[in-house]
Amino acid sequence: MSPERTDTEMRRRAFPDEAHDMLLTTDEVARATVRLLRSDLTGQVLDVRRHDRATPLPSS
Repeated sequence: MSPERTDTEMRRRAFPDEAHDMLLTTDEVARATVRLLRSDLTGQVLDVRRHDRATPLPSS
C-alpha cells in the first residue's frame, strides 16, 4: 500500500495549515487495503490516490 497524503493526527500536527479536505481519509485507505487483501494481486504496489469526492471509488 502506498497512500498519498492522508489525514491523520500526526499529519495535522506536522502541517497545521494544510487543507484537510484535500487529503485521503483513513477510511479511504482502509477500504483500499481491504480491496487489495480480497484480490488475487501479489507482488504489487497499490497507489492509493484521492479521487474527486463526487466520483465514487470503484467497488472492486
